Order: sequence, then C-alpha cells, then structure tokens
Amino acid sequence: MQHLLFCVVFHQALLQARSALTTRLGNTEEQNEQNLDLLEQSINDTYDGIGDELNENEQLMEPVLENSSELEQLIKKANALSGKDDDPKLLCLIKHISEMYKNQKKKGSVYRPVIFCKYIATAHYLAEQLEKEFSTSAVSFVTGEYTSDQRQDIVAELAKNNNPILVATDCLSEGINLQEGFNAVIHYDLAWNPTRHEQREGRVDRFGQQCSKVWCSMLYGSDNPVDGFIFNVILRKARTIKDSLGILVPVPEDDASVRVAIVKAALMKERSSGADYQGALFTDEELGIVAKEVEAKWNKLLEKEKANRTVFAQRAMHPEDVAPEWEKTKKALGDSKDVERFFTETSKRLNIGLEPQEEGSYILNITTLPVELRKQIAPIVKTTKSGLLKISFEYPPKQGYTFLQRSNPVVTNFASYLLEGALSPNTKSPAARCGAYLSDKVSGELITIYLLRIRYQIKTTGSRKILMAEESVVLGIQGRSNPKVIADDDVEKLLNGKPTGNLSSEKISEEVKNSIEYYSSNKNVFNEIAKARAEQLAQDHTSVRKATNIDQKSVKVEACLPCDLIGVYVLLPDEEL
Repeated sequence: MQHLLFCVVFHQALLQARSALTTRLGNTEEQNEQNLDLLEQSINDTYDGIGDELNENEQLMEPVLENSSELEQLIKKANALSGKDDDPKLLCLIKHISEMYKNQKKKGSVYRPVIFCKYIATAHYLAEQLEKEFSTSAVSFVTGEYTSDQRQDIVAELAKNNNPILVATDCLSEGINLQEGFNAVIHYDLAWNPTRHEQREGRVDRFGQQCSKVWCSMLYGSDNPVDGFIFNVILRKARTIKDSLGILVPVPEDDASVRVAIVKAALMKERSSGADYQGALFTDEELGIVAKEVEAKWNKLLEKEKANRTVFAQRAMHPEDVAPEWEKTKKALGDSKDVERFFTETSKRLNIGLEPQEEGSYILNITTLPVELRKQIAPIVKTTKSGLLKISFEYPPKQGYTFLQRSNPVVTNFASYLLEGALSPNTKSPAARCGAYLSDKVSGELITIYLLRIRYQIKTTGSRKILMAEESVVLGIQGRSNPKVIADDDVEKLLNGKPTGNLSSEKISEEVKNSIEYYSSNKNVFNEIAKARAEQLAQDHTSVRKATNIDQKSVKVEACLPCDLIGVYVLLPDEEL
C-alpha cells in the first residue's frame, strides 16, 4: 500500500506536469499558472522535512482520482517498476550494500549503513525491498510520521542488532546521534542543499564514533535530470564557493522554492542526449522569477560571508598573544584527569559500584546508584542487561566503552545531584557547603577555604550595552587575627590533600561559625580581591580583542559587590589531635 501510494502521488505530479506542458501553448497565462501551482503542490506533498513531526493534515493522504482507464493503466505501469528487476536505482543500492558486506568479511569490520532519502514513501519502499533482499539483516525506517521520541526508540532498538540497516528521511539529519549504532552513510536521494549532505554524514561521523573511517557514498543517476541539476550545478557551485572562500555557504533556506524550481527545470526543459548542466544555476527564462530569486539570494549570502570573513579574519593573530588567556581557560575548565578524580571520589562518597579496569577505564553498576540519580541516568546510557556501563576517561575509548568528558550527561547529572544535596537543608548529602577537618597539608595556623561567586559587569567604551559574567572563586585565608591570603596554586594543593582526622560536632560548628563571622566582619578583604580579579579580567579581555583585531576600544570590568558566599571549609593542622 505504501508503494502504491508513492506511485499514485508521484504519477499524479507527472500527470499535472504533463497537463501543464501539453496545454501550455493553448492556455492563457492564468491557466498555465494554475497548472504550475498544482505541480508545485504535488512536489511539496511528498517531501519530508527536517526534524519536524507531521501533523494529521500533513500526512500523505491517498488522493481522490477520477475514474480514468488511462490513469489506471499508468498506475499499473508504475507498480510494475518496483523491485530490483525493474528499478535500476534500487538494484544499484542492493549491489552497493552487498559489496560493503563482502568487504567486511575480507577486512573483519562490520558495516552498519544509514540510507538517506527525501521522501516518506521512498523510505517505506526501500525498507520493504531491502528486508526481502537482506534476510539476515535487521531493516527499519524512520520518517517524519513518527514523533521525536518514537524515532529515537526505533534507532536505539535497531542499533542493538549485529547487522542493522536504517532507512531514513532528512528528519534524522538533525537532532539524533547515530555514531554509536552506525558507521556508514548512503545518500540514496541527492539533497539540493549541500549542507544537508554534511548534516546527514555528521550524525554518524562525529565524536564518539568507534570506527576510524566512516563509509559515505552517493548514488547518482547519469540520466536523471534532477540528479543532473543537483550534482552538476548546485553541488559543484557549492564546491567552487568552498574552494575559493574556504567554507561552505549553504543554499538559501527557502526549501520549497528551490525544490520546485529544480523539478520544474527537469520537467519543463527539453533535454538532448548531450545536455550540458555546467553553466549557471538557472538560465532558462521558463524557470521563472522564483529560480532567479534563489540564485540572487545565494549570491547575496556569498558576498555577505566574504565581508564577514574580512572583518573577522584571524590571519594577523599570533598564538603567543592569546596563549596566557588560553591556558587560564583550560585550567578553569579542567582536563580529563580532573573529571576522573571527581567521578571516582563521588562514587566513593555515594558508595556505588565502580570497578577499575585498565588505566582510565571503569565499569559502573547503574543499579547501585541512588534512586534519584538512577532515574536521571538510566534512560540516557546504554548498559548491559545487568545494568553495567563501561566508561573511560581516556580518548579515544576502547570498543564498547563510553567516553566521559566534563559535559557528558552522566558527569553533569552526578554534579547536579551533589550540588542539589549540598544546597538542600533536608537531605543527608555526601557533599556539604561547610565543614572542618584535620589536614596534614596545614601547619601552624588554621586555614579557611572560602567558595565565592563573583559577578561582573563588562562595559565597552562607546557602547551602552552591559554584559554580565560570573565565576566561582576558591580563596584561602590563613589565620584570623593576622590573616594571610593564600595563592591560587597553594589552595589547589590544600584541596588535593586528604583529611587525617575527624573533629567533634561541637568543634566543627565552632570553627565554621568563627570563619563565617570573620567573613562578615572583613568583607573589605574579599571585596578588594574581587576588584583585583575584575581588573585582571579587563586586561585579559582587552588583550584578546587586540590580538584578534576586533577593535581597539577599551573594556572596563566591575565586580558586583559584595561577593556571594557559597561554601566555608576549615582545615586545621593535624597536631590539633
């Protein structure tokens, strides 16, 4: 039924095109325009957009057809064209996949392809035919007929198979990552927008892909007029732009007009056997105003991008000019070792199952997580039936392991769980906003470590706009009667030290209370530190702007005082015992 529907809709478009062509000379200009409108509507009705879920009125509905013997004969002929014996493009796809499977036996690798097409009915048709041809493979399709959650479920379920084949429209070229379950991309239908090919391939060839190479191929019909326009004109023009400019400038985001113009060009232009598509994008007057507007918009975007690249050119920037700020940023963000230390220490505090494997690799037992944390993590990770998750803090990770960087949902959920627990007065969290303990890193006077949040206003001369920024600052103060500010690197060493003994509840409360009172009575000390940091940030901001030649305007950074006190931690020398 799905294939019949495809034939009906497609051939209805052909009939309307034929009507527009055969009556073109005899009709009035108004009648010709009505025929073209019908053609445009049919072209758009069969197209599946990017990421959008279809509404009920957007579903492909079986058209109401007149009782015409001629039409019935045409539909029968269309139906007879299905299958690899009568469909050369399908046969080409089958041979291509078969060749991939032969190569995988020779090389010992496994190819898991995603086949992208433009039309919903084509996706149904391909899935049906490929399922017949490759009985040992698991074949499924995803289109805009499904909701976002349904698409994700279909992809996740299919990825569990050893030999999956996924057929998808461009609803999957954005939003859903495919790198964990698939490693090959086949463009069954060429996309008129060159960036669409990059988007399709980018769902598979991206961070986390286990294969060193991703097989990407494009099916192109040498006698297909639409493929001819797309491949020889649009894609080549886009490649020329990229070669000269260094980046890809996409076709204007006017999907319908470009799509209709291409099909009109293919159907309305007489083609000789040696037709040349190497010229301008649209040259014939019969393509109309729409086509010319598309090319004009594209050229306008090209000129705009050229101007932008001139303004923001980085050719004059020297790495050494921004190296200090770059190093500060890296230190603030932390590296993989920092993430690993946070994760392992958190696991100990939560008393969860985390078994170390080789260096930087662990097996996490999801079932041992606190209930709230497990509810957040379980739906977003791929575990074994027993709830085990293989994780790694080394990149690239080994086969079957998930790489955890600081922005990975597993890590961020761990951090959020600890933070919420520390801020909530009604929970017993392994993390706390205040505390006191004995440390072998401290000798002589006690040291209080204050966790502060400092907010800043960033003002540029000649501009009324005010930017807001904030940072977390860890500040060490040694002693209380004659306090001494501890340098940042020394504070980090203190935090890396391990407690050597516990204190009584009364002693902890007393020391924390005294440190909070010191903060309240000496805010001028903390305010001066905040002002000094604001001045340093202004210098860093200005130096980067000068290094990138953005402009020579000065930048002023003001700290919003007083600072916000987030945490207080008192470290006492272990001789206190």
